[in-house]
Order: sequence, then structure tokens, then C-alpha cells
Amino acid sequence: MKNGKIFYIIVGVVVIVSLGAVFVSQKFSKPKSESGKGKISNTAPNFTPPVYGTDGTERFITIPLLLEETADQRTLSAEQEKRVIDFKKHVLARVSSPVSLKESEKNIITASVSIYPKTAEAGFFIADQHIIRFTNDELRLIKEELQK
Repeated sequence: MKNGKIFYIIVGVVVIVSLGAVFVSQKFSKPKSESGKGKISNTAPNFTPPVYGTDGTERFITIPLLLEETADQRTLSAEQEKRVIDFKKHVLARVSSPVSLKESEKNIITASVSIYPKTAEAGFFIADQHIIRFTNDELRLIKEELQK
């Protein structure tokens, strides 16, 4: 009988210690807010809108390249430059592809080769010819494909 009581006491202590460990680990694993006082940061998180989708093996363009608005929109960060180069490569790949452009892609590419001013919306602006800088040969190839 004494052994039975000791067994239940040991099981009870193990359960209590286990529950305590679970609560302590949850308390320390919660993300902490700024300075621990529940303040919300006013800075927006880095956000890169999705630009490409896939249709089988073909990658297509879903939205224009949006860049974060800066005081001087012609001066780009290294990350923005990388995104511009990547977008330019994908536009050129799409216009060189045997798969016809979708109407939505034609509209997006038209906006991307445009030189008309565009307004910024929600802190983003559409990268156009002033930013992407397609060469004359690339523009000729793009315009031929847009007319198909």
C-alpha cells in the first residue's frame, strides 16, 4: 500500500513539473513586441509583391514590377536593382517564348515600356522604361510581340 501511494505521488510531481515546463516554454517562445510594452511598430515590413505565375512549364507575368516609393525614384537600392534586372529578364523571356502573351501580360508589358508619368499608390510605383531601361533592340522585339 505504501508503494502505491509513493507511485501516485511521483506521478503527480512528474505531471506538475511537465505542465510547468510547458507553460514556461510557451511564455518565452511568444514574440515580444517593441520594448515589451505592447507597442506596434510604425514601419511597414519589407514586402515584395508577387510578379510571376506559372502555367505548366511557362512562367508568365501577373502584375507590373512595383517598387517602393523613394524621394528619388530614379535612384534604386541594390535590392531594387536586382528586382528590375530579374523583371527585365522575364519580360524578354516571355516575348521570346513561343507561347503567346496573354492580354493581361500585354497590358503589363505596355505599362513597363511606357515613358508616361505614373502615380505612386500605397507607397509603390510601377517600374517603367525610365527604370527598366530596355535597349532599342529589346524594345523593337517587345513591340513586335505586343502587336501579335
